[in-house]
Amino acid sequence: MTITIAVAGKGGTGKTTFAGLLIRHLVQAHTGRVLAIDADPSSNLHLVLGLPLPQTVGSLREEARAGVPAGMSRQEWLDYAVHLNVEEGADFDFLAMGRPEGQGCYCAANQMLRTIMDQICATYDYV
Repeated sequence: MTITIAVAGKGGTGKTTFAGLLIRHLVQAHTGRVLAIDADPSSNLHLVLGLPLPQTVGSLREEARAGVPAGMSRQEWLDYAVHLNVEEGADFDFLAMGRPEGQGCYCAANQMLRTIMDQICATYDYV
């Protein structure tokens, strides 16, 4: 069973620092597989964790909206692209959500991403 932990609050209150420390604790305690997701549009958690910033889910969503390679459905491409952009660390994995939606309707793309995230998160003990 996956345990989901969310850190929320006003800007500048230390959410990113707290999340980094929590991830470090989970890793050092060997409690299970950890997927860290940075849902902040400014995406700074990767810096605290010492990882490069992979392509964000927001930018992948934009690419899918612009078109996908011939022979692939949008769902297949998003599934592939999101899995490819999970930054795999030695002790935990990382995914950045990126900027929020821009203009236009993203309902279909967001539903596809929700499905993919459910699949990815099910393989981790902590998200």
